[in-house]
Amino acid sequence: MKYYNLIKKLLLVLSFAVCSMIIGMICGLLFIKPVYCSEAQYYISENSNNNAVYSSSDLKNIILSDNFYTTVSHKLKNKYATGKLKNMIDIDTDRSSMFFILRVSSEKSSEVFEIHKTIETMINSFVSDSTGEFLSIELVESAVFPKNKHRKGLGLVCLFSTLPGVCIAGFMILKNKNNNIISENDIQKLFPVIPVIARIPDYSMVTEKKYISENNSEFSKIFRQITANLHFEQIPANKTTNPAISPVMINKSTKSDFIFAFRDFHTEIKKLSESPKKIILISSSVNGEGKSVIVANLGISMAAEGKKVLIIDANMHNRRLTKAFELSTDLPGLAEVAAGILEAKEAIMITEYRSLYIMTAGNYSGNPLGLLTRSETLSSIYDLKSIFDYIIIDTPPLNAFPDALALTGVSDQIYLTARSNFTAETSLINCVRSFQLSDIKISGFILNDIQNAENKNDNLKNLYSKEKSHFTTKFHI
Repeated sequence: MKYYNLIKKLLLVLSFAVCSMIIGMICGLLFIKPVYCSEAQYYISENSNNNAVYSSSDLKNIILSDNFYTTVSHKLKNKYATGKLKNMIDIDTDRSSMFFILRVSSEKSSEVFEIHKTIETMINSFVSDSTGEFLSIELVESAVFPKNKHRKGLGLVCLFSTLPGVCIAGFMILKNKNNNIISENDIQKLFPVIPVIARIPDYSMVTEKKYISENNSEFSKIFRQITANLHFEQIPANKTTNPAISPVMINKSTKSDFIFAFRDFHTEIKKLSESPKKIILISSSVNGEGKSVIVANLGISMAAEGKKVLIIDANMHNRRLTKAFELSTDLPGLAEVAAGILEAKEAIMITEYRSLYIMTAGNYSGNPLGLLTRSETLSSIYDLKSIFDYIIIDTPPLNAFPDALALTGVSDQIYLTARSNFTAETSLINCVRSFQLSDIKISGFILNDIQNAENKNDNLKNLYSKEKSHFTTKFHI
């Protein structure tokens, strides 16, 4: 999670660069004709009788003159026009060097051979006549005539064609960076009347640095005792491993800042309603914003305080919450309750966390919206309020599926998750607009995965340490 955004950006740049290079290669294959190309290396030897000193760059201007091409054409009995020879002959020089390379390219290997040999026989006399000086130009390396054609400059075309892809990817990254939700202020600017209720640190705080096991507050001691003696009862047969060791779920090794963030979330929930029993719906705009992890950890935090909590996986599209607790997606759950196959109580399972229960998404492959909109579904969930202190519903992202709207009628509080440096402003705006068009009030936002949030939670730690007696009376071991 820590390097998720960086890896995502690098992959974006790499994919655009590769696609751009492929396009450049295809264009090069289509428009660059394959030719035979050979080169010969020459050296300008010094002559003490010369009044002037010529370098290879000086000779390039002389050799590649119109007079040179005319002379070559004449030697070849006007077989090649001077314009064609200009496209076939090139010289590579270094200003400070006395060496130069003469290249000849053509679609026919016989033409390359013929032109090279003609230039070798006349280059000394031509240069001497043109300069009025006797210059000895020696052939250092004879031309090697290739057997296969190649496309001249195709490598450079492929290399430089990656630049547009990199530029486009960079532009997209900068654009998304400017339009992504980063901080609480970004949300408040868009929706000043909807409060930010919870501020969840980045997930590195779950297991790094200071752990709850190292904290000596009363809450920490009680939480350690609870997690050290987890209450196992009626564990489903297909449960595979203990989810208490999941790296993104609260456990006995979780950093205190992460736990205090959810404790603070719980406190804000109680402030927003005087009702002791609440059904809470948590949704998001798109996938990947962490709402399922928030539902799980909020339930764990409430249960650790002695509340009887039921979490419902209403996301029948990917069943993320069900998978987080290592439960089989084939287990009966909400889908069977909505279809009238099971009573709601029969679909509830206890987790390894004491006082925390779960209703899985169930086994359903059709369109879940039809099930969730049934009045029997809503009444079954509502009737569970008499059994549990809190019911937390995890729904699919609203911009992808409208399932969350179907469950708002039974919900007392509705929260939207936005992930820092991930959620786009436009996505969040569209999500809120969908609720508003249905005349549904949003209770608040959850800002998730806040980077470098360690110092921001110092006040929370002080608050809970001062109120340790309050926590002690609420815990049930």
